[in-house]
Amino acid sequence: GYTPANSSLDSTFRTISVKVNRPGVTVFFRHGYHAQEDVPPLELKAAIAAARRADTGASDKEFHDIDVRAEATASPAAFGRGEVRIDFTVDPSTLTLTAANGRRTGSLDVAIYCGDAKQRVVGELKQSIDLDLSAEDYPHAVSDRLRYTMRVPISADARYVKVIVYDFATDRAGTAMVTIPPR
Repeated sequence: GYTPANSSLDSTFRTISVKVNRPGVTVFFRHGYHAQEDVPPLELKAAIAAARRADTGASDKEFHDIDVRAEATASPAAFGRGEVRIDFTVDPSTLTLTAANGRRTGSLDVAIYCGDAKQRVVGELKQSIDLDLSAEDYPHAVSDRLRYTMRVPISADARYVKVIVYDFATDRAGTAMVTIPPR
């Protein structure tokens, strides 16, 4: 269990650090949280997903609970408009999908943040992806990975991209950080 030393609910981000003495042990834990009051149940899933995306987005670390890989290319931002194309893949074997009626289903929350050379956010996209794979499709998805392409509008030239994939059902996340090659 965890009890914070500072119990005030001021909505600030609080970092959590866990250390173990046993060699060869891998510990999975939440790396931080926003100190805020309980959220009403109807909004709980959306609030938790938003908080996890924010927590993961604020961290310099990559998260690998879900295997995510990405590539990005950008068109220059002329007159405050441009776009970054992100091609990313997710390994479905790192997801916990619900099996029923010969299908595997689940849902992923995706957030993509584009940053300029000074790492200021110049574009972002948040989207939910519903997964529904047949028994025949699942082995192909595992061998070929789930592939997605998204385009993010940007307000200035982008240099960096961070892709965050979050699975609410298992409270796990994966990230990919990409440097956009110069043109």
